[in-house]
Amino acid sequence: MNKIREYTESDYSQVKEILSEAEMFDPVWDRKENLQKMIHRDPECILVAEMNGNVVGNIYFFDNGWEASIYRLAVKKEFQNKGIGAQLLQEVEKRLKKRGIREIMGFFKSDNHKLEKYYTKQGYTIGNTFRCFWKKI
Repeated sequence: MNKIREYTESDYSQVKEILSEAEMFDPVWDRKENLQKMIHRDPECILVAEMNGNVVGNIYFFDNGWEASIYRLAVKKEFQNKGIGAQLLQEVEKRLKKRGIREIMGFFKSDNHKLEKYYTKQGYTIGNTFRCFWKKI
């Protein structure tokens, strides 16, 4: 049986391993210090799925009071297709609904057809109107 709970600093190595396995780990964005800053601002913003004391999945999210985004939904390969990703998404949706959020968006690489299929199966609409941009400051 698995449980969904809030991330703690001691989960970092397992989350890093999961993200690396999924080819989602970014050495800047996913630094331990950055995750600590995230949970300092919002203790709920990173959730993990735990099974038998081990982290097997994770998701990041944030909201600004009227919109929300999800990032880094990943499940260890040997635990995929068991509903763990869906449980993480459902928990985020539940928490965001309590905050008054009514719409969630997310990003993934446009050539990742596996994730496109997954999110569609979870009830998400895949858009193609916007492009992501960033700037280091």
